Amino acid sequence: MNTQDDSVMDLSTAAPEQPFEGREQTIAASTRYLASESGRLLRGLGADLIIGARERAQFQDAFSGKWYWNMHCNGGVFNMGHRNERLLQALRGALDTLDIGNHRFTSGIRAQAAQKLTRSTGGVHAGVVFNASGGEANDLAIRLARGVTGRQKVISIVGGYHGHTGIAISTTDPEFSAPFGGPLPGFVQVPWNNLSAMEAAIDDDTAAVIMETQPSSCGFLLPTDGYLQAVEKLCRDRGAMLLIDEVQTGMGRTGHVWSWQYHGIEPDIFVSGKGLSGGVYPMAATMMKQPIFDHLHRFPYGQVCTYGGNEIGSAVLCELLDMVDNPTFLGHVRSLSQQFHEGFADAAFDYWTIGLSGGIGRNTPDWALTAMPKLYEAGVWAVFSSFNKSALQCKPVMIMTAEEADRLIGVVKAALR
Repeated sequence: MNTQDDSVMDLSTAAPEQPFEGREQTIAASTRYLASESGRLLRGLGADLIIGARERAQFQDAFSGKWYWNMHCNGGVFNMGHRNERLLQALRGALDTLDIGNHRFTSGIRAQAAQKLTRSTGGVHAGVVFNASGGEANDLAIRLARGVTGRQKVISIVGGYHGHTGIAISTTDPEFSAPFGGPLPGFVQVPWNNLSAMEAAIDDDTAAVIMETQPSSCGFLLPTDGYLQAVEKLCRDRGAMLLIDEVQTGMGRTGHVWSWQYHGIEPDIFVSGKGLSGGVYPMAATMMKQPIFDHLHRFPYGQVCTYGGNEIGSAVLCELLDMVDNPTFLGHVRSLSQQFHEGFADAAFDYWTIGLSGGIGRNTPDWALTAMPKLYEAGVWAVFSSFNKSALQCKPVMIMTAEEADRLIGVVKAALR
């Protein structure tokens, strides 16, 4: 293994076999057969990485052998690290006896996964619909809000992101939906942390406000004191639903299973994805309060997803929830959060976070576009925020040891001093 500096842990995981001879051949095949604009953009920033071996908080370039700390986690997919052994064991066990399953039939393992999810909400939410992606989960949340309220208008946050699927794409920046005939009618955006704009936007035709508790594509900006609670009250007072997107802020990131629990609010519907996979099998879910669940029961084919709640993924999710919905684990996240706060206190950049859901940046336009290559060179994978290029997303793996965290903190500070 390449140990280019003392920050690299002693990893010995096997590297997967590469189907192409070298980096250039791999890039050429990807460019030829995939719509790989993301890869082209990253290569323009000097990041031509092709992932080979991966374990815990790091992954290795397949051709150079260099190891990188993962400080992005692919939006939370790798919250529990790469190739988490407990989750791999659950996956292997499921593969011995299960397959995708049949979404038309009752399934015990799917029901158990839904039971564990609803219990993680402390009884606030009564029912679950499993989906294949976070975008699909948000599509359903919006359709439910419109169906239950009989209203059409949906308000989202400027710089927010809720997926690229048919409905959810209209809740984000028009640059994503415009090339495909969008955005759809009935969608309005207001600035983050601007309560007066939100108050002006919510009217008698507003079905829902959809938002993240920290806009991920803006660098996980923090809500001002009382903002989320005030938005919740506006929704209650005016008959609109509050939809919280937990795809990136949930599954333990804030030191609570769900970020809305940290903030003391209770969304009518919330969604999760990415992290529900444990990094090994895709899962997503829409969770809702009882009256909304009752509405869905009246229309049993209101949502159908062949792969939603698949039995292999459900088995992995049950194990994952046993790990995350655990006071010891959540305490570990809070301890790591304090460690990063203290470690970055004298850094040459600003750092903000709730738990391990945060960002680093400077009040300088495009700062992140220059910081990202420096970190990459130093062996740290971090990603600029799509709608706030003065900030990098900072989402370290949640199972890091204190020693690993110290090493990562040191590398980041040295690279950006």
